[in-house]
Amino acid sequence: VVPSVLKFNFYGQKISFTVQFKRVIQTRGYVFGSLSWVNGRQRVRIPLVVGCSPLRTCMGFTLT
Repeated sequence: VVPSVLKFNFYGQKISFTVQFKRVIQTRGYVFGSLSWVNGRQRVRIPLVVGCSPLRTCMGFTLT
């Protein structure tokens, strides 16, 4: 995840980030997971779903 630290300066501010996925096993369908940021007092969790076209075999993914 880039950047690994998100710093907000005001309420409602939007910040972009990039998530890179790495294949580990071959699979079909969808892979589910989540991405969390924690600051010691609060936690923000974003659910993630990775999938591909039904005509192709997908590769499994893990969050790096």
